Parts: sequence; structure tokens; C-alpha cells
Amino acid sequence: MYPFKIHDKRSLKFEENNGFTIVEFLIVVAIIGLLITFMNPLSNFVTQKAREREGSLLIRSLLEASALFFSEYGKNPSDYKDLSKYISVRACKTLNPDMCKKMKSVTPQSSNKWNSIDGNYLIIMDTDLSYYSKFYAIPHKRSSQKKAIFGCVNTKTNKRKINIHNNNLHLLKFHSFC
Repeated sequence: MYPFKIHDKRSLKFEENNGFTIVEFLIVVAIIGLLITFMNPLSNFVTQKAREREGSLLIRSLLEASALFFSEYGKNPSDYKDLSKYISVRACKTLNPDMCKKMKSVTPQSSNKWNSIDGNYLIIMDTDLSYYSKFYAIPHKRSSQKKAIFGCVNTKTNKRKINIHNNNLHLLKFHSFC
């Protein structure tokens, strides 16, 4: 009944226990299984938020470069070459994240539209505005990112705004909230 035997009144000796019983082992496995089950959705949520943050940081750096260009030249940048005076503007040849991991980055092939270096976004630079610089990061079908990101900066006041959207069409049609 007790885990020890009394051999004499002066010493107590514990019985040797040589491991877990099958019931104890199954309980431990069940608890670990429950923890994994509850952690998987949380892990997916954290991963998705990290990807959103990655796109937001990309747009933020483009906005910063645009504001710096305006402060030095008194006009908005007209293409990626103007931005590359302040940040490294690199691209991937394809919109495929798996391929971009294996390829070297290149200079953008179009002046106002290029693939992000990781292959998750199509970056569009809107240069038709006199006081605003606008950038769109639009995920493609094979991207692990599902939300589009819009950013703009009023280059006169240096006021910036970044918005994340679930719908790419909404992003392109209704982007006048800068």
C-alpha cells in the first residue's frame, strides 16, 4: 500500500519502480496530443501575421524612400531607379516563392511594376500623383500571403498610411483614402 517497506524501525527503504505503467504512458501521450491540437491554429495565426508584417515592412520602406527622394529633389520618384538611391530595390524574375528561394534577385524589369524579392507580391508604384506616392503589394495565386497591402505618403506633409485588405479588387478600385 505504501511505496516503501519498513524492514526495521530505524530505516525506511523505498521499493524500486522500473518505469511507467501503460496507463501513465497513454495519459502523457494524450496530453501531448491535446497541446499539439491547440497549438496548431495558434501557429498558423502567428505565421499569417508575420507574413502580413513582411509585406507592410516592404511598403513602409518604399514610402520612406519616396519621402526621402521628395525632400531632396522636390518631386515624387518616377520609377524604381529613383527609389534605389535610398533603398535596395531588387526583384525576383517570377511570382513563385518556391522558385525565388533558389534564384538570385535581379533589378526590376519594369520601372513601376515588379515582383517582390521573395516572390509573394506584385509591387505596383503609382506615379501619376503630384503630392502622393502610392504603392500596392498584391499577392498572387501561388503566394502564401492572402492579403493585399496599400501604402501612400503625402510627400509634402510626410504623412503616411498603410492598409491591409482581404480583397485585391477593392484595393485597386478604392484606394483614395490616403
